[in-house]
Amino acid sequence: MPDTLRMAGALVPGHTHREQDLLDVSHESLVGVTGDQHHPRSHGEADHAGTIGKRLASVLWYIDGDVAVGDGQGATPYLEDSVDKIRIRAAVDTAPTGSALIAEVSHSTDRSGWTAVGTVTIAAGATTGVTELSAGSLAPGWYRLDVNQVGSTTAGADLTAILVCREPVTAT
Repeated sequence: MPDTLRMAGALVPGHTHREQDLLDVSHESLVGVTGDQHHPRSHGEADHAGTIGKRLASVLWYIDGDVAVGDGQGATPYLEDSVDKIRIRAAVDTAPTGSALIAEVSHSTDRSGWTAVGTVTIAAGATTGVTELSAGSLAPGWYRLDVNQVGSTTAGADLTAILVCREPVTAT
C-alpha cells in the first residue's frame, strides 16, 4: 500500500481480516478527491489549495466481546506528532439492539485532563457508524476511547473504532 496507515503511533504491518476490512474501507474513503481535498497518493504534488497531500495517521481500538459503558476502553495510545482530525469510524460484529451504541474519542496532552474529539454512533440494528469531524489540529498526545451508551437489549459486541487523521497540511 503506497500510503502508510499508523495505528497508535506505530506502523502496523498486519491485521486480522476484520480489522483489515475496516481499515481498507476507511483508507479508501479517505483517499477519494473531494472538493479542495487532495488525493494523498499524489506523491507530493500541490493540490488546488496550494497545499501538499500528507500521509494518513490512524488510532485504532478493538474491544473484544460484549461492549460495556465505561471510560478508557482498551489501550490509551500516544501519537508523537500533531495531526489534523478527519473522522471517527466504528464497526461491531454484533449489532446493538434496543438503542444505539455511542463511543467518544478523547485527547489529552498530559493524561490529567481529557477533551472530547468527537463521538460516533452505531444505530440500533446497524453494524457500522461514521462521524465526520470539524476541521482542526490535535497536538501530540494520548487518545482514549470512552463508551457512553450501549444497546439496551443487546449491547453490541467486538467493537473496532478508528480515529482517522492526516499529518498537518502545510502551504507550499
